[in-house]
Amino acid sequence: DKNCTGRADGYYPDIETGCTTYYLCSNGNFATRQFCPDGLVFNVNNGVCDWPYNVCPPCGTGENVGLCPTDPNPCNCTNATPGTVCYSDCQVLVICAENGESNTLVCEAGTVVDSTT
Repeated sequence: DKNCTGRADGYYPDIETGCTTYYLCSNGNFATRQFCPDGLVFNVNNGVCDWPYNVCPPCGTGENVGLCPTDPNPCNCTNATPGTVCYSDCQVLVICAENGESNTLVCEAGTVVDSTT
């Protein structure tokens, strides 16, 4: 289902489903997909399904969160230079690939994107 190559063992939100599902990577392989109950989204910070207002974008609205990262507009990778960062925040980084598609990387729980590296 999902590419887990190079990912640490753990649960990751599925951005493509609006984070209403999440999946487990184990030993670099996709292991299983889980569904959040209706109305909830996966909260990568605590590893459980939560109300969208308690979860920062792109999975939730972040209304009830003290500080959410700025949510820049995603770019269109179709004509972008490979390596262009289309979207990034503390938990998710999307990088344009050579074929015009985007590669979404989600940090493991408890970690954040280091914009310097």
